[in-house]
Amino acid sequence: MARQRRLVVPGRLHHVVQRGHNAQAVFADEADRRDYLAALHDAVRAGGLALHAYALLDNQVQLLLTPPTEAALSQAMQSLGRRYGAVHNRRHGRSGTLWEGRFRAGVVQPGRWTLACLQAVDGLAVRQHQADSPQTSLWTSAPHRLGQQRDARLSDPPEYWALGNTPFEREAAYAARLAHG
Repeated sequence: MARQRRLVVPGRLHHVVQRGHNAQAVFADEADRRDYLAALHDAVRAGGLALHAYALLDNQVQLLLTPPTEAALSQAMQSLGRRYGAVHNRRHGRSGTLWEGRFRAGVVQPGRWTLACLQAVDGLAVRQHQADSPQTSLWTSAPHRLGQQRDARLSDPPEYWALGNTPFEREAAYAARLAHG
C-alpha cells in the first residue's frame, strides 16, 4: 500500500518532529549536534526553506520550517537524514537506521499559534530536563531570540517581530513569554 501524502502548504510554517529509532539517542555529544546543525543548514539552504527554530534533544529533533514548495520539506528532511545518519553511523561504528520511520510534520496557523509553537520548541530542552533555563539551552534556538548569540541560520517569523519595535523589546517580551511557559 502506498504511503499517504504528507500535507505541506508552501509558504506556511511547519512543526517537524523526528525521533530516534526505539527512542535511542541520536546525539552522543556536542560534535554530533554540530554535525547535525551543519547538515541542517546545508539542507535548508539547498531547498530554499526558512528555519525558524530548532531543539536538538538527546533522542529527538524538533524544527520549525517554512518550505517554498510542496516538495521542498520532504527533500530537505531526506537529505538531512541521509547525511547526518551516515556521519553518525560512521563516527560511532554502527549501521542501520537512526530515525524512527518518517518524520512527522504539521502546518502551524499564523498568529498566536506560531508564537506558541516557537515557545514550545525553544523551551523544550528545559521541559525535558536537558537544560536549566532557555538562556542555557545551547542546542535550541532560544539563545538567538533572547539576544545572547546570533544564529545566521535562523529567520524570525513576523509574529516574533511584532513583539516589539527594537531588538531589546522583542528579546524582553519573548523572555517573559518563555518564563511563563
